[in-house]
Amino acid sequence: MSNKRFLPLLGLLIIAAVLLAACGGAATPAPAQPTQAPAATTAPAAQPTQAPAEATKAPEAPAKTKPLIAGVVFQSDTFMQTVQAGMQAAADKAGVEMIMGNTENKLDKEASMIDDYITRKVDAIVITPISADGSVAALKKAKDAGITIICFNTCVNDKTIPSAFLVTKNEDLGIKSGEAAAKFITDKLGGKAKIGLLNCDQFEGCPPRKDGFLAQVKALPGVEVVADQAGWLADKAQPVSEAMLQANPDINVLWAANEGGTVAHANAVKTLGLGGKVFVFGTDMNNQMGQMLQASDDILQGVTGQAPYQMGYDALNSALDVMGGKKVEAVTNTPTIYFGRGNDAMIKQFMDSEGKAIFEVPAAAAEPAKPAGGKPLIAGVVFQSDTFMQTVQAGMQAAADKLGAEMIMGNTENKLDKEASMIDDYITRKVDAIVITPISADGSVAALKKAKDAGITIICFNTCVNDKTIPSAFLVTKNEDLGIKSGEAAVKFITDKLGGKAKIGLLNCDQFEGCPPRKDGFLAQVKTLPGVEVVADQAGWLADKAQPVSEAMLQAHPDINVLWAANEGGTVAHANAVKTLGLGGQVYVFGTDMNNQMGQMLQASDDILQGVTGQAPYQMGYDSLATAMDVLGGKKVEAVTNTPTIYFGRGNDAMIKQFMDSEGKAIFAAPAEGAAAPGKKLTVAGVVFQSDTFMQTVQAGMQAAADKVGAELILGNTENKLDKEASMIDDYITRKVDAIVITPISADGSIAALKKAKDAGITIVCFNTCVNDKTIASGFLVTKNEDLGTKSGEAAVKFITDKLGGKANIGLLNCDQFEGCPPRKDGFLAQVKTLPGVKVVADQAGWLADKAQPVSEAMLQAHPEINVLWAANEGGTVAHANAVKTLGLGGQVYVFGTDMNNQMGQMLQAKDDILQGVTGQAPYQMGYDAFMTMVDVMNGKQVEAVTNTPTIFFGRGNDALIKQFEDTEGKAIFK
Repeated sequence: MSNKRFLPLLGLLIIAAVLLAACGGAATPAPAQPTQAPAATTAPAAQPTQAPAEATKAPEAPAKTKPLIAGVVFQSDTFMQTVQAGMQAAADKAGVEMIMGNTENKLDKEASMIDDYITRKVDAIVITPISADGSVAALKKAKDAGITIICFNTCVNDKTIPSAFLVTKNEDLGIKSGEAAAKFITDKLGGKAKIGLLNCDQFEGCPPRKDGFLAQVKALPGVEVVADQAGWLADKAQPVSEAMLQANPDINVLWAANEGGTVAHANAVKTLGLGGKVFVFGTDMNNQMGQMLQASDDILQGVTGQAPYQMGYDALNSALDVMGGKKVEAVTNTPTIYFGRGNDAMIKQFMDSEGKAIFEVPAAAAEPAKPAGGKPLIAGVVFQSDTFMQTVQAGMQAAADKLGAEMIMGNTENKLDKEASMIDDYITRKVDAIVITPISADGSVAALKKAKDAGITIICFNTCVNDKTIPSAFLVTKNEDLGIKSGEAAVKFITDKLGGKAKIGLLNCDQFEGCPPRKDGFLAQVKTLPGVEVVADQAGWLADKAQPVSEAMLQAHPDINVLWAANEGGTVAHANAVKTLGLGGQVYVFGTDMNNQMGQMLQASDDILQGVTGQAPYQMGYDSLATAMDVLGGKKVEAVTNTPTIYFGRGNDAMIKQFMDSEGKAIFAAPAEGAAAPGKKLTVAGVVFQSDTFMQTVQAGMQAAADKVGAELILGNTENKLDKEASMIDDYITRKVDAIVITPISADGSIAALKKAKDAGITIVCFNTCVNDKTIASGFLVTKNEDLGTKSGEAAVKFITDKLGGKANIGLLNCDQFEGCPPRKDGFLAQVKTLPGVKVVADQAGWLADKAQPVSEAMLQAHPEINVLWAANEGGTVAHANAVKTLGLGGQVYVFGTDMNNQMGQMLQAKDDILQGVTGQAPYQMGYDAFMTMVDVMNGKQVEAVTNTPTIFFGRGNDALIKQFEDTEGKAIFK
């Protein structure tokens, strides 16, 4: 066999929607009109780590003479058409009958089509699923019907479903163009370049492309990235590129993460007459770019392309192999090809065949080990994705950013085989260190020893392996302490409030190594009281699954008056169970692993949750990463370091507030505690999709309304997961709630579950977002995003006119990737652009305060003429204000923004005169009014189909309004 391999190449990618296919994931349909920038909702398309057992083939219908296979895409663009052409070619060669399908990015259509394929008894389905979670149920049904499932481009999170997954590594697309750009900069530009990027970061597959490109070009000391903006549709991205070039006339190299951005860059250079001065590299080859690569203008230098034709061809053949009893790879990476200026034969071959020719390409070179910029490459690995572990990883990233390390974040999902596979991958990628919480003290030894033997530094946190020669350090909270501290508090409570007598029920997580010591620590304390008896001890650690266990426990043991749980999920489950069963004031809960939801529960008037022990996950992650850097730097470190344990007791509001305001990322000193009061009534579920200040305040408004009308409120958080949303709604149907007041995740994807609830007689009221089926919701309460921008724009116009002589150079931080944000920006710009002396000189993405601040600082340094800043959301506003303060520009640069909070209230009253005004929504009123709208509907009253909740402008000098906001933490009713 030749040491070369033959690859067919990418077809025309002529419409921008190809981005979704090329990015390795279908975008989850956007929620309707979000009123604040939500967390991204697209679920990761998980790659199976081992081949699942092959499907048992369903008996063939007698009339069928050859295999029948369905080839399913989620949109009809050139990329997907070329995939299907590859499938058809393989099917024709093998004598297979094909059914081609297109789900059009609609989950309900996908489910319906799969049902049809089951009825038609197809032998296999070769599919790019819409949602890693939302597509599971339909494909599992097909798998259970004996149909072989092969994924391509995207896949589902349930690894037992697909027999194979064929996917392009997005990093490679960036790495290959980055290698070519680095060579060009070295050979043609003397090693120096100012680079401008067009990204498509809001799509899951795009950030790895950018990371791959940057890892190569940043290896050159003379390279600086001076602009990085969103742009992926050619017509909309071209003006962005032109503005970028005008604002940064020193740019001489441009790169884009997808087809539309690449075409936009090339056209922008041509339009501005910068050919020969600015050179373009990009991604997603098509025939138009083939022509540009051969044009005499010397603008487009090189483009990376995928191989959709081969992806389809090989995916179909993988199905045939599985059906024939052959073993196939669980994951196959389809090839990436670089088309460079001057390689006319290869470009011509591509264009003549529209990407469907067979190309001879050198065998794939070994993947670059790590970024060439001299930064250590460190893998930070957790075993599950809960609040605790996410906070650990946030701490790691903060330390990495500060100490100059490159991070790869991994999640083993509590699967030893996945852990081993990931560690093998880290060895191949030559990481410098692995900072990990291993799954098993013994079972994780072999994989980590292999990494250690490969020269990789191993740091354990939270859990570790029994072989002490492997880790250089172990950072851990003493699990006994978590139990001891809650046990001590429970003893005091039982003694002071219950006369020294208690029947206790436990939820344990004993199957996880660190949990039994927690229970032992708790029991060691409470058993010192002779009047205490433990009457139930059952497993339960995931909140939704553990709640029915807790409810059953309370029903089986009506004498229980104290509950304790060993972890976060169990604690929340206990508290919700007591609330659901109406046992507030009779049963009291203590627990473990503090989070923001428990912070609210500790301050709720129901007097259920009494106290929670918390670890310091942020500090654990930060210190673990810093320890790895110390070891890599040759410093001596402690073999074992105990990270702190903190007890949060009812009544210790200052400490609870400190925790909640920082989302657990504060550094805590230590303890204190305190206490408060309590029929079947109206039962309502109030559901949000994330746990931030805005959503917590909405739920507080709901709770106030529920308390006023004497209703029972069940608060839920879908965590931006469609499958979790569907599961929760099913649970509410089973529990026969009277109404669901909800901000749905997806305008289309949430329809099926909510329609099921509606058909079950449950009243549905939407807030913030809603579904496209107007027959489902009886009311929809939403803030007009335009108003948020318009009001701050009006104030900025007055300020510029009165204080700046009518002239301003403005810099923006946007959150355009979220549906509700562009109208905010449009509203602001519509006002300020009425002034002839106003010019917008920078417009960049930035919505998380800590990540957006350096963007704002860089903007101010690149544009010293800026004198007004505006941001589209809370995080961007805070980032702007902090950037001005950090750079000492108070009195020279003035900030306006969006999404008022208490921190901004303080900034508006500060003497530095930086923050001038902020528009705010009324989340408390939104929650209150949404709940009362539901009550009106249930009482037979007529309500508005859509109600716009108010927008308020908080301006510097309006201290009474600001104080009203601060004193109530945004929970006042504003006019």
